[in-house]
Amino acid sequence: MRVTEYFDCHQSVPALRMPAPPPVDRMKRKGTRPQQQRAKPEEANGGDTLSLLPMEIQIGDRFTDQGFEWQVMTHPAALHGGKNLRATVQRAGLPETERDITWPAHVRVEIRRLS
Repeated sequence: MRVTEYFDCHQSVPALRMPAPPPVDRMKRKGTRPQQQRAKPEEANGGDTLSLLPMEIQIGDRFTDQGFEWQVMTHPAALHGGKNLRATVQRAGLPETERDITWPAHVRVEIRRLS
């Protein structure tokens, strides 16, 4: 028995008949969403403070944490599949305070960029 004969003989049995495809007019195309503009870093407090994701932090950026001003010494490195980022920081002008700090990748950090 050839494949076409097998297919034809089973189409005659109502229980084995393949369902007909839906009519073309019933299928509606979903409307396309307008393109969202990418969020740009927001400037606030005089224009020198930026709200950035940790992956956008650069060497030399400064931020305030635990009441002290910290300066970024290394580029952020990805941890745990990119879910966290770690960078080496130190208090401005005090190399003995150098330490690693970790940020969740989705949380924005308020930094001051000296240009």
